[in-house]
Amino acid sequence: MYKFIQTAAFSALLLFGLASQSAAQSAAGSWQGFRVGLTGNSEMSGEARAYNGGLLTNQADTMGDQGAGAFIGYDTQRGNMVYGVELQALKRDNAIVGFPNSVFENIRSVRGRVGYANNNVLLLGSLGFASSNFNDTGTNFSQDGIVVGIGAEVMMTPRTFVGLGIDHYKLSGSNGAAKIEGDHTLFQIRAGMKF
Repeated sequence: MYKFIQTAAFSALLLFGLASQSAAQSAAGSWQGFRVGLTGNSEMSGEARAYNGGLLTNQADTMGDQGAGAFIGYDTQRGNMVYGVELQALKRDNAIVGFPNSVFENIRSVRGRVGYANNNVLLLGSLGFASSNFNDTGTNFSQDGIVVGIGAEVMMTPRTFVGLGIDHYKLSGSNGAAKIEGDHTLFQIRAGMKF
């Protein structure tokens, strides 16, 4: 928990520093339009639960990993409110502690976004559907579930932005009588362009 608070506090200071510098350098444009970009992500916390025939057989933390990803989306702006949709893909290779061949793999999501824009700073929340794959020493489990997130983006120029976010994924999938559930909280750094 302390690591989470420390990371969040550092991220907030960095973001507000960027916002102040950006505001001094250029006038804010609109948040409306198509956007594409890249992400760097790191798992802050994660847990896996294995069931067989409905009974919990194992529960362990995930090892955590870092990865990259990409996103594409569209936002519309009405006054200070921003509404949008985003499709995101993250490269993941996250093993369970004590089980190096049991791995949560890539995550894909589609989500709605709602935010409040104050000049060049956008504070936002998101909610959507996510899917992934869990590979248990060659046995695959297709997983699906939800993703919820919060974040902030700073418009550096009228066409470019950077941002920070925290997303929580709740996923599950079955293969016969076996079921795997996973909870993953990821920290993201984002950079993109608007069109």
